[in-house]
Amino acid sequence: MEPVILALAEALWPALEQQEAERSAGNAAALNQYLLLSGADMKQVPEEVLKMVENCFVGAQQQQLKLALQLLGYRLPTLLMAGHHSLSPQWPLLQPFHKMPLQARQAVLQSWAHSSLPQLRKAYKGLKGLLAAAILTHIDPATGTNPCFQALGYSQGDRLQEQGLGPLPAAAEAAEEVLCSATVHVPELVAAGLDVQACLAKRGFLLTRDGGHSAAAGAAALADANSLPDQQQTSSTAATANGKSNSSSGSGVELFYDAVIVGSGAGGGVTAALLAAAGMRVLVLEKAGWMRRKDMSWLEGESHAEMYERAGFLATEDGGINVLAGSTLGGGTKINWTASLRTPEHVRREWAKAPHNLEALGPDSKAFSASLDAVCSRLGVSTGTDMSGPNAKLLEGLEALGAHGEELPRNCLSKKCSAYCNFGCRSGHKQSSDVTWLVDAVRMGAHVLTGMEAQRVLLEANDRTDASSDGAAHRRRQKAAGVLALSSPRTTPGAPTATLQQVPITIHAPLVVASCGSIHTPALLLRSGVKCSGNVGRHLRLHPAAGLVGFFERSKEQQAAGRGAVEMYQGVSMGSYSRAAAGWSEGGYGAMVSVPAAHPGLLGAICPDSSPGALKKMMLDLRDGSGCVIFTRDSGSGSVGVDGAGRPVIRYWLDKTTEKHLFDGIELAVRVLAAAGACRILLPNNCLNWDVRFVPEAAPEARAAVLEAFIAQLRSRGVYPKYGLQLLSAHQMGSCCMGSSPRSSAVDASGQCWQVAGLYVADASLFPTPSGVNPMITVYGLAHMVASGIAQRWKAAKKAKEAAAKQ
Repeated sequence: MEPVILALAEALWPALEQQEAERSAGNAAALNQYLLLSGADMKQVPEEVLKMVENCFVGAQQQQLKLALQLLGYRLPTLLMAGHHSLSPQWPLLQPFHKMPLQARQAVLQSWAHSSLPQLRKAYKGLKGLLAAAILTHIDPATGTNPCFQALGYSQGDRLQEQGLGPLPAAAEAAEEVLCSATVHVPELVAAGLDVQACLAKRGFLLTRDGGHSAAAGAAALADANSLPDQQQTSSTAATANGKSNSSSGSGVELFYDAVIVGSGAGGGVTAALLAAAGMRVLVLEKAGWMRRKDMSWLEGESHAEMYERAGFLATEDGGINVLAGSTLGGGTKINWTASLRTPEHVRREWAKAPHNLEALGPDSKAFSASLDAVCSRLGVSTGTDMSGPNAKLLEGLEALGAHGEELPRNCLSKKCSAYCNFGCRSGHKQSSDVTWLVDAVRMGAHVLTGMEAQRVLLEANDRTDASSDGAAHRRRQKAAGVLALSSPRTTPGAPTATLQQVPITIHAPLVVASCGSIHTPALLLRSGVKCSGNVGRHLRLHPAAGLVGFFERSKEQQAAGRGAVEMYQGVSMGSYSRAAAGWSEGGYGAMVSVPAAHPGLLGAICPDSSPGALKKMMLDLRDGSGCVIFTRDSGSGSVGVDGAGRPVIRYWLDKTTEKHLFDGIELAVRVLAAAGACRILLPNNCLNWDVRFVPEAAPEARAAVLEAFIAQLRSRGVYPKYGLQLLSAHQMGSCCMGSSPRSSAVDASGQCWQVAGLYVADASLFPTPSGVNPMITVYGLAHMVASGIAQRWKAAKKAKEAAAKQ
């Protein structure tokens, strides 16, 4: 497959002549190197692509990508996929893809992008994304950089210093060490050949029901005391152990806690803190690893592999929508863009009314309001951020239109930003779950295991009739008894191979809280046989999103200095927003417009290659670009199921109303960029040329006519053909929704599962309908309210038990 991948890479990323670049990169040598570099010259591309196919895709998606790459290595399959382009005037008449001339290969890619067959458009989208990532994120070990970065004006993350961000408060500085004191990465122990049970005993994890560890485990702990590796460090033993593990590791471990929380993001962190503060013995499970500040490279490829679900390649089952979700200690809060908007009043009113009837979440609910206040205070939510170039352009255009626009509140202790917070906050100013609530939990005695994926919830028969949140009797036929978890076969999520023995750990606990997000929470429940009348996995909302770019002319000073007109890659990413198309006065189903984080790999995957070499030339212009992201509050919904291996499967596509609202937001963004003075506006679409240029010095009437024709063109086609318009989701909600009836929801108003006593949900899965704004604060608030209720009931039960014992 290697020759085929190199041939594809050259077709997407060909060598160009210098006169083909529209704008100077400032450095003539760097520009010349960039233009002459071909994808075929980048010999690492096949290895990188195959590694991503193996590690980032599963099931049918992985099989389809492998099959496409294999078939293109043969003549007849290439004829079927490439048509007449594979024919040669010389013998042999039929050519496999990698033997075809460059122009013919480029024509094949263009034909796939515009094909009437959705299978070919899907293949083009998938292969283009893989190739762009391999070309634009790879760091050459010999040079320590990517050969494209200098010409693109992109600052390499691992070479940046966090300057001008202000001092870090002492409490934040100490947060990592506090969390480290109670966190163990199990795959690291397995890789080092250590006794997992003994190591956990030494670190104070609870191996017996009375809260201690067994005598045998204690003796083994003393024997291994000097060989226990520091958290998140790989010893020389680990490097050579190759997965070897002793018998104790292989036979599994049993732990005993009052509560086990699956997931460590916004929901899991606050829940752990409140339950630990109530005196409960709490264990947090995280399936991924923990990236400490010193280990963050701020390199796009490495960061995606270490901290994102499937390295950023997670998608809906049909590949129509890419799904960005965090997979690291701290969850999505570790890699999000810090937007901290409270739940809007109209959303709370909707949740309080039929059919949801959740008055506890309504605008008059003091408890939910108090929870929102508490989380905003703990996270240091504030305004006053210095605006980056793209944020300034957004606000400028909104002001020119007389439309709503304002600064976003953020959970960051600095008024500046490095633009790399979606790769983790290396300076420590972002107040993510792992530096706030999880630290609070550890200070109260909680323990954390990373590299441990929950396989299923342990269930027992329940002979009690419980009261539901409204006081009515409700029979839950089962009760939670703990969680069975399995260690990762990789030392880190980004490790190239899965070679480690997987260690099972059984956590016995009468209380289980699923906080692993709207994709993995329903999957965990479904693997456990918990369906709640079919409501587990239903009502999934994604806030489907699209992005566009406005390009601006450089001033003479910028041109002379080799600077971009906007410098998309610098400064705070999401610092401003508009709800002018959000429809808040009409029920709140509409679109929000804001500014995304931007880096070469993702941009290369999204931006179109409308003609041979077009993508490569466009990447040079992005320093002059100002990006907008538009996400819509979806009125339709999808679902999460599981495949034969128990892995989550996402099924979702936009309904007509959601599509209309998305294009309302796109139209607003187009008008905003035009009002801000853009000379060119691009809405990335693989199938259609949605790219408009304005003639310099054109009369206002002529410019307006061009603009209106472009908007009409966008409206006429919408989201079709599928795989053309680049759609993504950064917000997943609602797949185990809260409600007042077991017939239409998965959990009651207290967060407790209708089917299983002692099983709670505390994450974005709870949303009855989508929030319509960045959901982080709402997730924190809901989890805070759920956890507060659990803690109150637990303390009351404990007090009653103690009183009864005295009688």
